[in-house]
Amino acid sequence: MGTAVSVNVSIEDAHGPVDVALQWRLAGGGWEMLSMNFAGGSAWTATIPAQSAPGIIEMFVVASDEVGNQAQSASESIQVLLAPPSNADVSPLLIVAIVFAVAVPIVALIFLRRKKKKESA
Repeated sequence: MGTAVSVNVSIEDAHGPVDVALQWRLAGGGWEMLSMNFAGGSAWTATIPAQSAPGIIEMFVVASDEVGNQAQSASESIQVLLAPPSNADVSPLLIVAIVFAVAVPIVALIFLRRKKKKESA
């Protein structure tokens, strides 16, 4: 699963925005709408949930004010990559076991070759 994407915008309007929404979609799929939360001053924020597949997220913001004026931002896009699994921790004991599993046959092979050289000499 990827990482959530935080979207922050600044909106200024003489009548004050009363409704701000983030429209977004992944990889050309259907449009999703998120209501943006007022963060103080002229700041608004929303979070696009983490995605389970990589792709391009397209997004734009639509805002309306108290008197019914509506405005839409230009469309923006970002590339979403998948994060490595968080449960991919490898036990130190497993690492030691793998090292021994590889090292023991190598050491045995070197020992046998030296012993064979001594016997033939």
